[in-house]
Amino acid sequence: MIEFIKQYPAILEQNKNGGYGVFFPYLPGLGTAGDTYEEALAMAKEALNMYLADMIDDREKAPQFNLNDVVAEAKHYNAIVAMVEPDKWQLMDMVKRPQRKRVNITILEGVLELADQVALRLKTSRSDVIERGLRAIV
Repeated sequence: MIEFIKQYPAILEQNKNGGYGVFFPYLPGLGTAGDTYEEALAMAKEALNMYLADMIDDREKAPQFNLNDVVAEAKHYNAIVAMVEPDKWQLMDMVKRPQRKRVNITILEGVLELADQVALRLKTSRSDVIERGLRAIV
């Protein structure tokens, strides 16, 4: 899945009636829109996450692209290119077949006790506490 975590080129076109349309030239059928540039990019990121999650679930290969071709296409439409990166944590949560792996780690006894205390307070598992902590610092 890590090969899907990269920036993808999107073309943003300003609509005649206001707002922006967004499409990804190398991701067929993926498009969205927003009233403002910022909203259009936020919608593009959300749509990209859903599209990539489906690709991962279907065991497809990560798409490749040629940025020079995208820039040329954007010029043709009198539009701009924006690089959109999926939210890796959201994407991982969206994939239908998340893979968990049991591992053996070495950790300071006091830190492990702290993880257990936090897990008890949050009514969750030690693994969940460690996972949340890692997500918070990445």
